[in-house]
Amino acid sequence: MKKNILIYGAGNIAIRHVQSIIYEDSISKIYIFDKKQSALKKMSNFFNEDRNSSKLIFCNKQKIIKENKFFLAFLCTYAFNRIRLIKKIKSLCDIKYFIVEKILESNILNFEKIEFDTKNVFVNMPIRNISPFRIIKSNLNSKKINAKLTGANWNMICNSLHYINYISYAIDSSVKNISIKKLEKPYKLVRKNFIDFNGKITVHYKNGSKLHIVSKKNTKKHYFNLKQEKKIFNYDFKNEKLHIGKKYFFCKREYVSELSNKFFKSLSKNGKVKLPTFDEALRENFLFIKEFLKNIKKKSHILKIT
Repeated sequence: MKKNILIYGAGNIAIRHVQSIIYEDSISKIYIFDKKQSALKKMSNFFNEDRNSSKLIFCNKQKIIKENKFFLAFLCTYAFNRIRLIKKIKSLCDIKYFIVEKILESNILNFEKIEFDTKNVFVNMPIRNISPFRIIKSNLNSKKINAKLTGANWNMICNSLHYINYISYAIDSSVKNISIKKLEKPYKLVRKNFIDFNGKITVHYKNGSKLHIVSKKNTKKHYFNLKQEKKIFNYDFKNEKLHIGKKYFFCKREYVSELSNKFFKSLSKNGKVKLPTFDEALRENFLFIKEFLKNIKKKSHILKIT
């Protein structure tokens, strides 16, 4: 039987998900829901000349998706109130598997309101699937590591959780605590009213490992470095070189659109996907948001990040 897919939210991330799966023969229809007609129109125009555009159903009324059965749903909205939205969507229609974007939630009050079944809900933090990081993981054991991520204006607050979760996965050790050492003045993102920061973050893991995250305003370097015993790994994001000890080779990162397709196929085949579960990601997300809110000048329970 062919499968129906739900894409909740019609922004750029949603477009990439659709690009990834639209040519799958096992998919019947892809429903794209967004309250904003302008977002749906933009997405419709993007796929207007696609030979498989007949698979797409654009809707801004929840009654169109209500009580429908979906094999897989992608939640592509802003992080604000995402936990409450997951509950709402799950009560609205029948979803077998759910992939939600990070940051899992930016409203810290909602972490106490998880009143739904989290089984088969996964968080789209896919670093563990990307080639250079898969190679690094395959060369590690569970002993402690020391890692550092450095870049310039790379949306540190929005993207740090990807790497915090990856280290936890790579060494099989959960986060002990997260400490924000420095925050500079916020800078505006392309999305209206959203911000991010440069600064320094240190993450401690229960096996003694550390991850240092640095975002600077003016630097040309963007790299990930990891040391474990005598092993040293360094990945340069700009020239896509992976150094292992004194040797190096080119190692290209996969696009999000490629990974979405892999997730769909994996779930179709065996009901599994190489992503953190909702429960695995929840504690990291809570510790991160809690620490961050302690360090910003304008106090709030809501974090205006994506």
